[in-house]
Amino acid sequence: MGTAPVRPGVSGGEPPASWLNIYHKTGRIGNSGGPVGFTNMSEQQRIACEQIIRNHLRTAFLLPDDRIDALLPRFLASLRELWSKLEHAAATGSREETGRAGHALKGALLSLGLTAPADKALAVEQACRAEGGADDYFPLIAELKEEMAGII
Repeated sequence: MGTAPVRPGVSGGEPPASWLNIYHKTGRIGNSGGPVGFTNMSEQQRIACEQIIRNHLRTAFLLPDDRIDALLPRFLASLRELWSKLEHAAATGSREETGRAGHALKGALLSLGLTAPADKALAVEQACRAEGGADDYFPLIAELKEEMAGII
């Protein structure tokens, strides 16, 4: 481990697999003020999360690094906006609106390759659509908020 981390888009390849496992093990996204606006994460976690997003955008959308650099701050701002809509819908008590907001957030997370928090957003969406359920989606929203603490 004596070598410095390799930044995405810079020659030298992928970071060590253990860094990528940080995201998959914790399911959390965020950092300590890195270049794409993550918060509440160590530098290694930020690099791992950013690498996941960048790899996904490169492979799924065939975006070059300069386009990713330009778009990533907007993608993260969009996630924050969608999160605000989810919180607002839940605060108003509208299961239907909360479910829609969860669905929209899920799609945005998946478009960035962030499957763990997207799974939580799906659970919120499904809980809101369930017949006869009380406000059982609030604990799911709390779990999702914890996972997304780095970017919201």
